[in-house]
Parts: sequence; C-alpha cells; structure tokens
Amino acid sequence: MNSRLEAEKVQLELYANIVKNMQFGLIVWHLEDPQDVTSFRLVTSNPAASHLTGMSLENFIGQRITECFPHAYKENRDTLELYVEVAMWDRQIDRHETYCSNEHIFGKFFSIKVFPLPEQCIGIVFDDITQQKQAEQALLETDERFRATFKQAAVGIAHVAIDGRWLRVNQKLCEIVGYSHQELLEQKFQDITHPDDLEQDLNCIKQLLAGEIEQYSLEKRYIHKDGSIVWIDLTVSLAQEERTQGGDKGAASSISTVSPPEKSKYFIAVIEEINERKAAEMALLQRAEELTRVNTILAQTTAMLKKRNDELDQFAYVASHDLKAPLRAIANLSEWLEEDLGDSLPKENQQQMRLLRGRVRRMEALINGLLEYSRVGRTQAPLSMVNVASLIKEVVDSLCPPPTFVIDVELGMPIFVTKRLPLLQIFSNLIGNAIKHHSRTDGLVKISVEDRGAFYEFAVSDDGPGIAPEFYEKVFLIFQTLEARDQKESTGVGLAIVKKIVEAEGGTISLESQEVAGSTFRFTWLKKPLE
Repeated sequence: MNSRLEAEKVQLELYANIVKNMQFGLIVWHLEDPQDVTSFRLVTSNPAASHLTGMSLENFIGQRITECFPHAYKENRDTLELYVEVAMWDRQIDRHETYCSNEHIFGKFFSIKVFPLPEQCIGIVFDDITQQKQAEQALLETDERFRATFKQAAVGIAHVAIDGRWLRVNQKLCEIVGYSHQELLEQKFQDITHPDDLEQDLNCIKQLLAGEIEQYSLEKRYIHKDGSIVWIDLTVSLAQEERTQGGDKGAASSISTVSPPEKSKYFIAVIEEINERKAAEMALLQRAEELTRVNTILAQTTAMLKKRNDELDQFAYVASHDLKAPLRAIANLSEWLEEDLGDSLPKENQQQMRLLRGRVRRMEALINGLLEYSRVGRTQAPLSMVNVASLIKEVVDSLCPPPTFVIDVELGMPIFVTKRLPLLQIFSNLIGNAIKHHSRTDGLVKISVEDRGAFYEFAVSDDGPGIAPEFYEKVFLIFQTLEARDQKESTGVGLAIVKKIVEAEGGTISLESQEVAGSTFRFTWLKKPLE
C-alpha cells in the first residue's frame, strides 16, 4: 500500500514539474455558475503563463476571469460561452487565435487550446505566436506585391505546367499573343509555338528537367491569335511549389494529422516581344548583304580602275614620247634650214624660224604638264619627316630668283611626318608663279603658316600685279592663262596641278587678290596624311 502511495506521489511530483517547466502557458479555471459565463475563477497557473501574460497570476488565485483579464473578456462573451460548453459538456477547442493588447501585453497574438477537467473546470494552454503572425503577414504582403508585379509587368510572365499547360498568365502575355486569360489557360504553349521552333524549345526543357542547366534563353516565334508571327525573347527556369495535405479537422477534434509536403514542379517563363528588334536585325542583315555585294562590285571596279590607270600611264608615256619625237625633229629641221640658208635667209624669215622653235618648246611643255597633271593622285608618295623651312629653301634655290627678289619665310614653319614630294611641288609651283608673273624684278614673296588643329594652313603672298575677282576660278583650270602666251610663256598647268594635289591630300586651296595689290594663295595640309 505504501509502495503504491509512494509511486503516486512520485508521479504527481513529475506532473507538477512538467507543468512548472513547460514552455506553454497553462491556466485552470473553475466554472461556479453555468448560467453566468463570467463566473470562471482562477484555480492555478504555471510560471510560463505569468511570463507570457506579463502578470503575476499567483496573486490572482480565486478571482474571476473578468477581474484577471478585464480587457480580454469584457466584450468577448462568445469566447466565454465556448468555455462554458467545454466545462459542462466535455467539449474541446483544438485551437483558436486571439489578439491582446493592454497595460501588460503590447499587441500580441496567442494560440489557445481549451480542454475539460473534472468538477466543471477547464484547462487553457496558450502560446505567443506574434512572430509567426508577423511572418505570415509579411508573406501575405510579399505575395500581394508579387501578384501586383506579375499582373502589371511590362513583359509577359507565365507559370507553365511540366506538360506545357498554362497555369498562370499575366495581361502583357495575353496582349503579346492576342488571347484572353481563359483562352490561354485552355491551351498548351506547344499550341501557339511556331512548328519550326518547337523542337529546340523541347530540347531545352529536357535539359532543364534533367538538371543539366538552371535556365535557358532563346528567341522563338509564337503564332498570334490572328495568325501573324510574333517574335519573342524567352527565358525559362524551373520552380518547385510545396503543397500540404491534411490539417485541422474542426474545433471539436482532438487529433490533427499533417502529411509531408508534396513538391510540385512548374516552369517560370518570362516573355518579351522583339518584333521591332528582329525587323531591325533583318534590315541590318539585308543591308550587310547589300554592302557585301557593293564591296564586291567596288573591288572589281577598283581592280578595273587600276588596270585602266596602268594602261593610262603607259598610254601617256608612249603618247608623250611619240609626240615629243616629231616636235624635236621640227625644231632640228628649222635649225638646219636656218643654218643651210645662212645669210640668204631674210630677217623676217629668221624671226619666223625662232617663233616656230618657241611654239615647239611650248608644245613640249604642254605635253610634259599634261603628263604630270594626269599622274597626280594616282601614285603614292612615301612618308618622311619634313622640315618645311628647309624644303622651301630647297625650292627657292632651284628657282634661282633675281638677286633683287626677296623671299621672306616666316619663322615657326612646322616639322612633321608627311608626303614630301607633293608638298615640294606645291611650293615650287606657287613660288615659281609669284616670281614668273611679277611685274618687277624687285618683288616680295612672303610665306607664312597657321596651326588650324588637324591641319596647317600655308599662305604664299606676293606684291605683284594681282588678279581680278572674276578670274579666281579660271586660274585653277588646266591650260588657262591670264596673259597671252606670246607675251608670257606659260602652259596654264601649274596651278591646276597645285589644286589637284591639295585636294587629293584632303585639303583646300583659295585665292585672295586685287588688281595692283598682290595675290595670296592659301592651302590647307593635313597633319596626319590620308591613308
């Protein structure tokens, strides 16, 4: 007998320790009057109950429930009526949630279970689920934001089942393919995919399901509801969604079962319409093909032009040689004739012979000028470091101006890498013209330069007779002269060659002049030569 009492005592102490140390709050109430729902009096509680409520409940033993928790039950008669049913008819409230905020508890949520005890008593087990409720609220808000983003996204978004059925689609996707939400949900993505693009899409899905890739992107075509083709940029990834089966069986149920979560796989697809981009790509492709054809034609034309230029060079050489030979013969014959006749040749005929030889020399000069003009721009001059001041001195020395003539070269002439021969020819022709066509033997020629950023601007000025404005363009034309050739021997090729060289090297040339006030020829020369 004593052994049994000892065992029961030990068991009671164990139960007491369990209740004392359990993490859930436990409160026991006694219903004094079934007709008065507020007649519940506090019988006992555990330390966790005091901790969770923020109250020393041991000081409230024997007091009514409305005295212990006036704010919680003052206007919550329905809850107290449920507690009466538990006490009187052995019912059980498996779980309900309540919100509480008072001077002891600031805005907390509690999960409560109520069970019957003997002698019209009930036990209430409760726990603080505030963090859980906050997490649920945050999840709800996140879900709402996701739904809003899903619906209002500027690109098409869809959830697609493994077999290709549309599960969820947003409005933008409907606009892209022309179907309503309901019409799309009744189809599979295979139904609106262009047949030529379907195999590639399905192969990517196989890789995705096999875990070989995490996502894939491709450009493909959908068939619009109206039958037109829609180009899209598609990005697909695989997602998993947990679904829980089972759950609460009702407020009166004492047992609830929860099966393990079941994972359902589906695809997340992001679809962007790229019709304009594809149209631009097609246009660029066509343009590239056109450019390829044009380049081919240009290459053929260039080869043909090179051949024609070579033929022209050969023709010019042969023609100049063949033309010069009879001219030299004419000059020689006139000299021989004059020598044979000797003093018997009248003075008038001697003058005519000299004029004849002068015309021959002019003709030979014209042939040389024409040959030189034809070669400008068709031959590549080598690059070298050029000191322009030294180059001009070399030109002046070769021209041998009269001792009374002054050639003034401004200080600061550049030194740079350029084509020496064309630049030398320009200065030679311009300075030579200034000396040759000057009206005095004591003339002045001034050569200056200005740095214009990407190029230099050179100027060759003289104080000669000048040129009237109406002849500015004429002086640059081949074979054009302003003076009669009988008065001043000239071929009219020099300035035409200068203009052609300057323009062939990417520059420009201009003339500033007034009659009896001298002339200034300005030309630009690139610092970095054209390739």
